[in-house]
Amino acid sequence: MKKIIAMAVVAAVAVSMVCAQITVGAKGTFGMNLGSKLDGELPDDAKNAFMVNGGGSIYGRYNLPFLPALGVQLEFGLTANNGAGVKVEMLGVEMTETYSYLSLDFPLLVTYDIPVGSIMITPMVGVNFSVPVGSPKVTINVDGEKDSAKVDGVKVAGFIPGIVAGVEVGIPAGPGSVTAGLSYVNDFTPVKMKAEEGDAKVDLLTRRNFNISLGYALKF
Repeated sequence: MKKIIAMAVVAAVAVSMVCAQITVGAKGTFGMNLGSKLDGELPDDAKNAFMVNGGGSIYGRYNLPFLPALGVQLEFGLTANNGAGVKVEMLGVEMTETYSYLSLDFPLLVTYDIPVGSIMITPMVGVNFSVPVGSPKVTINVDGEKDSAKVDGVKVAGFIPGIVAGVEVGIPAGPGSVTAGLSYVNDFTPVKMKAEEGDAKVDLLTRRNFNISLGYALKF
């Protein structure tokens, strides 16, 4: 009897997993630093510099068979121009100095679908793991004259955990849905700079980005 019950449970789970809804999608992102800060000593009158970033991601979402509105979403994304900087004014001259880098991001999210007519609203929250890649770029702007360059002999480094939260709206279009979303990423630890020769590391900045996304998703 116990074997029959166990087999029935396994069969029910297998059927429910097959019947579960899977969503795949892709999206482009555009955002800004909102709370990102350079590490280290800064002038007392320094203000945070405004920066924009861009990128994109692909993702897959699995909605649970026993609670179809609830899902788990895994993303793989790339974000360019993550960064932070300072703006100061000395002797009537305004100077902005910013640092930026490229990252690979891996959000793991819990999602919840809320249908409103034909539109689907999906709040989401979870953890993000970020891997900085390449060399940091420094940009100096003095009274409108800008100069940018990669920092020679230095790489960004780290495996950075963080939190991400947002909401996405899906509007039916063709076989799938056009999606638009808002999200906020808050890293827990700073990106580090590391010389190509040697093991010394220095904290560069802590990323906090507000992002807007536009994409397309298909459900199976």
